[in-house]
Amino acid sequence: MQRVAVIGTSGSGKTTLARTLAGRLDLAHLELDAVHHQPGWQPLDGDAFRARVGAFCAGNRWVTCGKYAAVRSILFARADTIVCLDHGRLRQTLRVARRTVRRLVAREELWNGNRETWRSLWWPDREGCIVRWTWDDVPRARVLFAELEAHPPGPRVRIVRLRGFAEVRAFLAEEAPA
Repeated sequence: MQRVAVIGTSGSGKTTLARTLAGRLDLAHLELDAVHHQPGWQPLDGDAFRARVGAFCAGNRWVTCGKYAAVRSILFARADTIVCLDHGRLRQTLRVARRTVRRLVAREELWNGNRETWRSLWWPDREGCIVRWTWDDVPRARVLFAELEAHPPGPRVRIVRLRGFAEVRAFLAEEAPA
């Protein structure tokens, strides 16, 4: 594994797994949320986002976390391994709700000065609500995972679908021992 794209919905553990792989395998790490979410939660312009991700992925040894449609083709064209984190709709949604409450209470800064708001816990439109977004996104992500398994983006691209944290731990123990 030299170029790894870790994908999944919010709460699946993408960033934790990507950071762990980066540390254990001495890979550069890019968190796509940190690039995409500019100050005030404003999204980075699409062309600039693709350019920054493309420049990063031009390297030979990296791991990314995130599954933004705008940069998927860049990631998948260069990745040798795509890790799909699939822990289940309820589990991931509850993890996001707990994490959001923790971030709210601690006033934790995420990226570029952004912080979660109370609206992040529940809001009628899913754009402002990470909990609702997660609930709605799990089925879509599973369709993507199944498509990748059936049709990998290249002949040498390995697709790894991990269901549950026991499988994540086993994957790390085998592929990137501490």
